[in-house]
Amino acid sequence: MQGFNSSALRRVLAAALVIGVGTTAHADVLTNADVERMVAARVAPQTIVLTIKAAAARFDTSAEAIIALSRNGVPEPVIDAMIASKSDQTGGAATAVMSADEIIMLDGDRRISLLYTIGGTRNAERALGYGGSATYAVLPGVTAQHRTSIRKPTFLMMVPDGASPHGLLTLARFEPRRNGTREVSVGSRVKFSSSTGIHPDRVVPMNYEPLPEQSQAPSGYTIYRASPRNDLVPGEYAFAPATQGQRSGENVLLRLMAASSAGDGRYYDFGVD
Repeated sequence: MQGFNSSALRRVLAAALVIGVGTTAHADVLTNADVERMVAARVAPQTIVLTIKAAAARFDTSAEAIIALSRNGVPEPVIDAMIASKSDQTGGAATAVMSADEIIMLDGDRRISLLYTIGGTRNAERALGYGGSATYAVLPGVTAQHRTSIRKPTFLMMVPDGASPHGLLTLARFEPRRNGTREVSVGSRVKFSSSTGIHPDRVVPMNYEPLPEQSQAPSGYTIYRASPRNDLVPGEYAFAPATQGQRSGENVLLRLMAASSAGDGRYYDFGVD
């Protein structure tokens, strides 16, 4: 247990007493049920994480199991530690260095690197032009390739040091159309006024927090965990570049995504079933 101080070691041993795990080489492995027992016993989340890192484990990190853990009150940092523990034991991708142009969706014990699709634009006149016009960002196809049944999925993404993730990307819900595309409003013009940016009704409010473990981050970047504030309804979604007026900072991911703020560029899409 190199790197543990005496206080941390005492907390781990206390947690071991709760779950009945010994400290010998023949100790039983940790399971989901052991973690739930520690949570029920009100063991501090940081202590549970230390216990997971210090002990052998055999966790079920399928989508159904993750949902059950969340419903049983297991905190997100503890679930993250369980997923990372399983990935470390199996040589999973959790130990790989992330790319600055990558967005990863966590789906149970799977880490899905989202594919990007090239977006275009469509302009539409309203009432023969008397009602102004609208601009739409358009994605090819009516469904995304990567899909999830988790209503509040978690994502990992790179943010340059000193920048706010809120000002770089926007998660938007796209509407499938009968012409075989998906689209979302990104601007409108009425007489002498105009507006740009994704329509507020289509913007998904997000929570962002930096990961406590940053060993996967390249120099100059911080890995953030992002998740919707509310459950997503079934449909088509994509991370879109923020408009010029909304941007804060600059990074490789944003430069790749945003050929312009009017809708062209790369969009990292996914679907919720």
